Amino acid sequence: MRRVVSRSVFLGVFIAIAAAPAALKADVGASAPATVNGAERYYRFGIDGQSGWSGQTGRSGQDGHDAEVTATGNWQVLQMSGTDAGNGGNAMPGGDAMGCSEPYQPDYDLEGASGGRGGDGGDGGRGGSGGDLLVHFDSLDQIHSLQVFQGPGRGGDPGYANTGGNGCRCYVRSWSHTVCHDTTDEHGVCHHVCNTYNYYCQDGQDGGWGYQGSRGADGVYGRILLVPGHDPVPAQKTTLDVPFGQIASGPFTLSRNRWLAKAGAHGLFAAGSDIRDDYQQFDRNIQAQFGIEWRAPRPIDAYVDQAVHLSMDGDFVVRPTLPEGLWLENHQEAVAGVPTLVVTQVVTESEAKDLVFTGVAGSGAGFEILVTDRSGVSDLVKTAFRVKIGNQTLFWFPTRFEGPVPESLVQEDGNVFHLKVGQLVEKAERHLRPGRNLKINVEAIRSFAGNELRWAEEGRKAEVPKN
Repeated sequence: MRRVVSRSVFLGVFIAIAAAPAALKADVGASAPATVNGAERYYRFGIDGQSGWSGQTGRSGQDGHDAEVTATGNWQVLQMSGTDAGNGGNAMPGGDAMGCSEPYQPDYDLEGASGGRGGDGGDGGRGGSGGDLLVHFDSLDQIHSLQVFQGPGRGGDPGYANTGGNGCRCYVRSWSHTVCHDTTDEHGVCHHVCNTYNYYCQDGQDGGWGYQGSRGADGVYGRILLVPGHDPVPAQKTTLDVPFGQIASGPFTLSRNRWLAKAGAHGLFAAGSDIRDDYQQFDRNIQAQFGIEWRAPRPIDAYVDQAVHLSMDGDFVVRPTLPEGLWLENHQEAVAGVPTLVVTQVVTESEAKDLVFTGVAGSGAGFEILVTDRSGVSDLVKTAFRVKIGNQTLFWFPTRFEGPVPESLVQEDGNVFHLKVGQLVEKAERHLRPGRNLKINVEAIRSFAGNELRWAEEGRKAEVPKN
């Protein structure tokens, strides 16, 4: 007797197969199903190939040594060149996919495993730079007896990338299964119905090529520094940290050497030298003084460990950098001919952010939000407020007002800010009536002497006071 497989039975078997990828893998060697938009479309067979190893980065060249010599007119040869770098290593190819045994005409589509990506070529190493040369001389003619080699080393060549591995191939690219079943129509007539399902196999992707390495950067020529005479180059003092506890010992001296940029080194040194054409010639050591004075009404004792950073820039001007965490009102003036930083007021950042939400008062149009300045610096620090107010309706808090609070509605009573926001809420007598539960966000922007910070309290629960 011919066995008839119903369509419903077939679909049940197909769903069972799709729901048990581990069992399928055990039976036919297929991997877990791939998905597109959450729907299972095919099974992959085989194991993806491994990516190829990348080439190693080339060895960097060595920099040439620095030297300080005196030109006397006697012949001297100075070898100070940087060395060439090593080349980047070549990559290895990606591995072929493995285990490419295609399941025999299953009831689902197939895709082969992918080949491994080829390795990347290694980058070339950085070439070594030439060493710096400092020459003392009495006459420029004496320098012509110096033959100098300060050339840069060459950067390394890049390593070659390599090819990817082969993906699994399909031996049977399409097949079909026919499923038949008997059905009875509304007149009681029996029909034998058959459905044909087509399935396909797609080759696994070959691995892509790796990326070519990059050529290493060449080194650079060393600097040439010429110093008239035989005295050593003066030491520089371009920066200094001055604690407030030591400002009475000022003014403070900083110094920087001035070098003149010139061209024509090829004509100064011996023929055959491998050097750059530009050079620098020492001119002099420039010193500058700078003072710091404390004229703030608050005692300096609390800030003696805080320091002002002084630095002399390339224009030989001393510029101060104020310490972090201190908001200093200051200006610069000449005191006894010395540029001086004068501090006239001080507020710490921690004081500026020392605000606290202390509750609400009033109701309706007279509703207020109270914020306390615990450090009491509001006479110096400018404060601008922004609020968001919502009142409870069932399970949520719809916003009744959100925006800045005008200065005219901010009243200071000692160290307490009264934000008269009831005047900003539409239908305040309804939404801010006594007993209503509120959710409040308060934000303050505080600024002083060019500094600014943001303070905020968010999601604070409060109840409109009952009369």
